[in-house]
Amino acid sequence: THFAWGSRPYLGFRYCSPVPFCRALIEVELLEPRQREWIDAFHVRCRDEVNAELLRRAAAGGKDGVEEDLARSQAWLWRETQPL
Repeated sequence: THFAWGSRPYLGFRYCSPVPFCRALIEVELLEPRQREWIDAFHVRCRDEVNAELLRRAAAGGKDGVEEDLARSQAWLWRETQPL
């Protein structure tokens, strides 16, 4: 992604892998409101994208216990992507 600081162009980063940040490693009290909002929005994106993939794979089936795996995976996903 292209950005500019004055007349100096630079590149930015985009997260390609929708994996939530480890909540135990985030000191929420050190974050500015804008930073918390960004992380919360990123976690919503993670939840949406990963859940869609979980549902797709569960629908494909193919093994015993797929419902249990789906429930356990979704529980982890929901827990890890709650707002800070």
